[in-house]
Amino acid sequence: MKAIPAVNGFIGASALIVSLGCGSPRRSEPIKGAVVAVEASQERGKIVFMQNCNRCHPGGEAGLGPALNGLRGPKALQRRRVRHGPGRMPSFDKTQISDEQLEELLSYLALLRSHGSPAGTVDGFGQGGRP
Repeated sequence: MKAIPAVNGFIGASALIVSLGCGSPRRSEPIKGAVVAVEASQERGKIVFMQNCNRCHPGGEAGLGPALNGLRGPKALQRRRVRHGPGRMPSFDKTQISDEQLEELLSYLALLRSHGSPAGTVDGFGQGGRP
């Protein structure tokens, strides 16, 4: 009968790990005003976003999936999220989103996150992604 506490502990630990793995809150500060793409790659990234991501992350905000403005990290991690789909998120292989489109998508997501940040910053960091 001592196996039951061990199972309960395992279930509790698993639930904690899964909840921490989400990476961002379900809600975020609303995006205020129009998000204007400065570069052509950002505009193309917006198209990729609207075709593949907007259903679950409307305008980058929480929907079926979490808000995207809290999902920061190295570009390699962001690429992995798109390619392998953590949790319930679907994965998008190279036939669905090409490598070039993925880079454009990441450029657009950086624009969404920087919207409302001080001028000249991306993700709250200075140009080049460094504090």
